[in-house]
Amino acid sequence: MRPTSKKWKNCNVKGELCTIDITSPAFIGNFDPFELSNQCYNNEIKIIDVRTKDEFCSTHIDGSLFFGEGLVSSYAGWFLKDNDKIIVVANSGEHASSTVLQLRRMGFNNVNGYIINVPVLTGDANVDKGLCSLSLTSAKAVKVHFDSNSSDWVLLDVRKQDERDSVAINGSTHVYLGHLSSSIGGFDKNVRYTVYCGSGVRATTAASVLRQAGIKTVDVMEGSMKAWQKLS
Repeated sequence: MRPTSKKWKNCNVKGELCTIDITSPAFIGNFDPFELSNQCYNNEIKIIDVRTKDEFCSTHIDGSLFFGEGLVSSYAGWFLKDNDKIIVVANSGEHASSTVLQLRRMGFNNVNGYIINVPVLTGDANVDKGLCSLSLTSAKAVKVHFDSNSSDWVLLDVRKQDERDSVAINGSTHVYLGHLSSSIGGFDKNVRYTVYCGSGVRATTAASVLRQAGIKTVDVMEGSMKAWQKLS
């Protein structure tokens, strides 16, 4: 069952009226990615990036969590706490407003504002402070890892159990995306993780969660299970 905020649970149990703030979130025009990144890793804020998977993988604020392509209502509740200060990264003010409304409907009201102009990576370490990208790896490269019996590499499946029961990649490790936060303690920071799901969207969320938790050697299998099945 997908979690919601404690406030929302109490409203449902007690039959109390829960009001939703419908005011527009504030636009954050000037910001320092490096400062925001530090705040993420210090657990002072949560940055929720709802752009497309490709946009997130190309450039995002280091420490932000990916919930684009319709994942907010399905998965954000697993990773947010009631009093988290939230900043939304979106493609437009309208996109940000609809995301904030979704979060508020889930009981997460502490949204500080939104960003729509994430800088593009330049390759200059001084200019790119606080920004990063997320690497993608091909299904063929994953097969090579298996064939070479790499001991310092893990293929992580974050799909639901029924999806895995239907079809899975032999040798992969399974942790459902919604249970990832509670399982972080079992991950080895000295190992590289390649994450897969059905198409790569949920795997991108999982990779962002792992990286925010300090596990930096993470990439996503591009195309995920769909790409793997095309190999055979």
